Amino acid sequence: MRDSGRVRTALALLLALALTFLVIGIRSGEDGVVSSARSALLSITGPIQSGATSLGSSIKSIGKNLSRITSRDVEYDALQKENDQLRFQLSQTNDLRRRSVQLDQLLRIVPPDKYKVVPAQVIAIGGSNDFSFTITIDAGYKDGVRTNTSVVSGTGLVGRVIRTGKDFAVVSLLVDAKVKVGARLQGTAEIGFISGTGNLNELKLSLLDPYVQIPAGTKVVSWGSETGKPYTPGILIGRVSKVEGAAGQLNRVATVVPSADVSNLDIVGVVIASKRSAIRDALTENLD
Repeated sequence: MRDSGRVRTALALLLALALTFLVIGIRSGEDGVVSSARSALLSITGPIQSGATSLGSSIKSIGKNLSRITSRDVEYDALQKENDQLRFQLSQTNDLRRRSVQLDQLLRIVPPDKYKVVPAQVIAIGGSNDFSFTITIDAGYKDGVRTNTSVVSGTGLVGRVIRTGKDFAVVSLLVDAKVKVGARLQGTAEIGFISGTGNLNELKLSLLDPYVQIPAGTKVVSWGSETGKPYTPGILIGRVSKVEGAAGQLNRVATVVPSADVSNLDIVGVVIASKRSAIRDALTENLD
């Protein structure tokens, strides 16, 4: 700042001196010393004036460029915000589409002409009471949910309600090691029991008849009870992946992969009532 002030001061003095020589020259009409001095002075001030003009132009150019950069930054920020909003809207749309698909699948498992189902959303997962694997759903007794009722997803049986509140319910999952469910082999109707293992991807099946053939891939459905509680009959539980032990051994056990992936449950349904025809008929048409 000091240097530029000094330059302006020097330039002003030189210009004043040049003007003085010009006035003197006009009045005296002399071209000698005054003319030479004036020429010398102009040769000095000319570059300074030119440099000052060039410097001013450069400063104006820099100002314009900075203005353009600022304008582009503002425009970029606006576009970035708009892009973020569009991404959020897209994620919301995808989430609604995913839930719609889950509801459609749920209606195939428990069609409304045979079952009365309360849809609910999973809001928590963890342990509760005597069970290590439970979920909490956002439907309770004010919605008609009662204990010892089946909970299903769009892919199969999830568990049963063990506790209810006004607007929530706690559900024990099939994979819990303390859970045991009556089961049948689809096709042969051989009965046995499904036991949880504490492994999210593994259940154990023990049949009453140790000589029954259990091919890999065989579907296992819930055996249920006369009233459909605690487990509604005919709901897909999973598929046999392997069998341990030879036919005839009392300890022969089949490993079953659960049809419902409890690690990413979202929309589920609580079966609060079943028609007699639904209880009597296994839902083989809804298992594929």
